Amino acid sequence: MPCSEFFVFCFSFLNEHTLYSVARLAKIHRLPSSSRLFTEGTIGEEIYFLLDGILEMEEKGQKIGEIQEGTLIGEEALFSRIVHPYGVQSQ
Repeated sequence: MPCSEFFVFCFSFLNEHTLYSVARLAKIHRLPSSSRLFTEGTIGEEIYFLLDGILEMEEKGQKIGEIQEGTLIGEEALFSRIVHPYGVQSQ
């Protein structure tokens, strides 16, 4: 599913007022190369949506996977009130 279609799907259940509120809170962050988005074991306080590029997932200092564009990131830790099970950084 292309990134734009996934984005529409993720927010299609929101009413207009709630969608507007979410949009007002949204910010675009550009992550420089080799920069950390969040660290394994930290408390999740934000959700990210990867618009472009690839991020690396790390656990105990080892790369365990990649995150592709069109992916929501951090929702598990935020909504489940758990710490991030892995760290995420740019390539």
